[in-house]
Amino acid sequence: MKMLLTLFLFLIGSQTSVTQMPGSVDTEEADIYVLIDGSLSISPVSFRDIKNFLKEVIKMFNIGPNKVRFGVVQYSHVKRLEFELDAYSKTNDLEMAIDNIRQIYGDTYIGEALTFMQPLFKKAREERAGRVPCHLIVLTDGESHDSVKEPAERLRNEMVNIYAIGVKGANEAQLHEISGSKSRTFFVQEFDSLKNIKNEIVQVIRSEEACKEMTADIMFLVDSSGSIGQENFLKMKTFMRELVNKSDISADRVQVGVVQFSGTTNEEFQLDRYSSKSDIFSAIDRMSLIGENTLTGGALTFVADYFKPPKGARPAVKKFLILITDGEAQDEVKVPAKALRDQGVVIYSVGVFNANKPQLQEISGKPELVFYVEEFDILKHVEDEIIFGICRPHEECKRIERLDVVFVIDGSGSIGPSQYQAMKDFMIALVKKSDVAPDRVQFGAVKYSDDPEMFFELNKYKTKSEIVEAIQNDVSKGGSTYTAKAIGYSEALFAQVRGSRKSEGVPQILIVITDGESHDAAQLGDTAKRLRDNGIIIYAVGIEGAKPDELLAMTGSKDKYYYVDTFEGLKTTSIAISEKIYDDSKPGE
Repeated sequence: MKMLLTLFLFLIGSQTSVTQMPGSVDTEEADIYVLIDGSLSISPVSFRDIKNFLKEVIKMFNIGPNKVRFGVVQYSHVKRLEFELDAYSKTNDLEMAIDNIRQIYGDTYIGEALTFMQPLFKKAREERAGRVPCHLIVLTDGESHDSVKEPAERLRNEMVNIYAIGVKGANEAQLHEISGSKSRTFFVQEFDSLKNIKNEIVQVIRSEEACKEMTADIMFLVDSSGSIGQENFLKMKTFMRELVNKSDISADRVQVGVVQFSGTTNEEFQLDRYSSKSDIFSAIDRMSLIGENTLTGGALTFVADYFKPPKGARPAVKKFLILITDGEAQDEVKVPAKALRDQGVVIYSVGVFNANKPQLQEISGKPELVFYVEEFDILKHVEDEIIFGICRPHEECKRIERLDVVFVIDGSGSIGPSQYQAMKDFMIALVKKSDVAPDRVQFGAVKYSDDPEMFFELNKYKTKSEIVEAIQNDVSKGGSTYTAKAIGYSEALFAQVRGSRKSEGVPQILIVITDGESHDAAQLGDTAKRLRDNGIIIYAVGIEGAKPDELLAMTGSKDKYYYVDTFEGLKTTSIAISEKIYDDSKPGE
């Protein structure tokens, strides 16, 4: 719990209304209902503890009509809607509404209560455009008199994430049926202990959303020395399997590789070997204990090559090493570990029992990246923290207070529907990781082929979900590629009447996405320079048939253009370009 509290305090300390770049936790928009047990078995004191718990949870989120919304339903053998999601848009008002909830008493019918929630979540989805995540927190202290499995499955099938919290007399099997996942099931012995798990629940909710967009190359470096033993080796494999299971495994999302070490070092599989969870599980299951001494430093040197393209690593993707060891290294670890970190690899060190804590910190370089447990059985308690850290690496959550961003989108005939969708996904990825608001980050867009056309102005949409919906519903134009004309046309969006805040000192960003050679390439250099001289920073993303010299003419700098061989490659480019935008947009630079 201490580790959870430390991590949570870090999160809360960094929750300001600023742009969240890729890797940062995206909890800006969510619809959360809490289903509270008001049955006869709950004493007035315990019911007060439930209400206090709700108030503490609400304080951890950014409440607002276009941000996080909360609603509450109370149940026993009857159901009572205490307040809907749109009833209150301020934390203080929510707290007062919770204080005014009165217990209804009666018997416990959770299944009926879950069914009652379906139309409420349906209404929530209709009220907010885009894919705003829906969450349901269920609290109970008893066994339900009706079936919970089917109504819970129906909600989960409608993309509602359910978290089940049981107190003393709750049926743990039913809790698992409600949540559908052990990681979403919580149990405490007394109602006044609810306050002790609020951080844990909020962390899981946040990591659910962060990890949906996660892209990472993750190598496991597994101690296979003689001190481990077969039983604990199986527990290490279970730990790896669980981390893999909580990741979105695919060739363009999360890749995983494994290296074992003791006195020798063995490759089990490199990053690009497997692209499905089942294949990775099978490979982990086939691993055999080596059973020698512990040469961790040599293993760190050996694994460095696995973060390079020949071993399947992707250039623009964040890289992580998860070291699992139970002993003290018998060789030097500081130098090879620093070499890895200097390569941009984030190292998590997981030490068990006899592991040397100072050595673990030497390897990771930061205390928050070190986890120590007394025995292998406790490894499961750090799974969510590591996954959450990978979804939201500390050094990656770079933030910009205000920004005006205009996309210039090639919609010419050379781009097919699936390719155009990849371009839209690229833009949506950038939008989703931004704090969209009229006084924060604004987005505009221009589409072009033979002629440019206004897609939407900077001040057209006020919320992230509106922008995502507009981009998602767009179709390509067809025609030829006239990029210089489109760039010249886009200059009009950087005007105050169309939402630009240039006069307030807000950075002005233009992102051009194209797949072909421009028919007006001769005008590109002069047109782009005019915009740059006017204070507009230009980034260019070229795909397949795009010409690097044209990309350079647009940006005026090699470090502001990106070239990918396929449209699929756009998925990893969004991370690199967002970090570059941050670096170029910091105040005073």
